[in-house]
Amino acid sequence: MKRALIVLLIIAPLYGGDGGGRKPFRPSGFSVFFGPVWSKYAELPDIATIPEVRGVLASDLGGVLGITWQFPLGRHIVLEGGFQASERGTTVRWIEAKEIRSKWVYNFILETGLIELRIKPLHGSSPYVLAGYDLSYVSKHDMLDYGVPNGPVRTYLRDDTKKLDMGVFAGGGLEIAFKNWIPFVEVRYNVGLLDVSRGTGALENYPVIKTRALMVLAGVRFLWRTAARPE
Repeated sequence: MKRALIVLLIIAPLYGGDGGGRKPFRPSGFSVFFGPVWSKYAELPDIATIPEVRGVLASDLGGVLGITWQFPLGRHIVLEGGFQASERGTTVRWIEAKEIRSKWVYNFILETGLIELRIKPLHGSSPYVLAGYDLSYVSKHDMLDYGVPNGPVRTYLRDDTKKLDMGVFAGGGLEIAFKNWIPFVEVRYNVGLLDVSRGTGALENYPVIKTRALMVLAGVRFLWRTAARPE
């Protein structure tokens, strides 16, 4: 039941029809985008250390590639839905005195469905703000340990990781409108809402894993010739 409700959150905003005198709810075009992702987990692993050793969380650099479809709701509001693949994770540095004793790098691969709402103060070329939510399938989760003599050593964490993650995001962007295509840049900040750790096996000492991610995106929106621009 929980999974069914989450799936409905993704597909419900994309449903529309001609009933009730409304205009057909059809996409006006699509976007492709890519960019870097700086991400980290919200908490450190629960591992006992000597007082001289402390853990520090740092961002892991990954990437994102995606496609979305646009559904205009008026001159200044656009609903978007689509899919993306992103790489997120965290770096844990274990520091003794001022020297790095070891480094662990955790890495996710997420297959994501997302819904977002964009509000544009101007028609055509315009800055805009956006907010939305996403549902992700965790297809990969690994950890690289750089602190061992023959390292790095890879540990596979997929079996100890839950399959679904969900988050919310907000941000802003700028687009420059041409006749049938619109280049744009965006910045988004994503907050993971679900704990994806099962707290078993290799993640027994990492019982809470929630992600935080900063995305910087560049892409192009393509308008379909048959799609009427909002009045």
